[in-house]
Amino acid sequence: MSLQIKYSFLVLQTAPFLIVNETVECQITKPRPFSCYSGYIIDLLVKLNESLGGFTHPESFYLVEEYGDMDETSHEWNGIIGELISEVIDYLH
Repeated sequence: MSLQIKYSFLVLQTAPFLIVNETVECQITKPRPFSCYSGYIIDLLVKLNESLGGFTHPESFYLVEEYGDMDETSHEWNGIIGELISEVIDYLH
């Protein structure tokens, strides 16, 4: 029996690190299959998964389009900072 360790990754959607392929299949399939992404981060994750296994599932891959801002009313953060505070992810780029 092998042990699979699950990791969650948060990636800021910026080229050349992460590029979303806008094919029809990628636009209509939710969650998007891992093949809908390319870039340096994807190359790194593929290599890590070959060595360690267990984390290139779309459910473990979060895309964020902003670093984060604090809501002045609720004092809660969004974006990357909010995800880190809520401990949803294990690694970010």
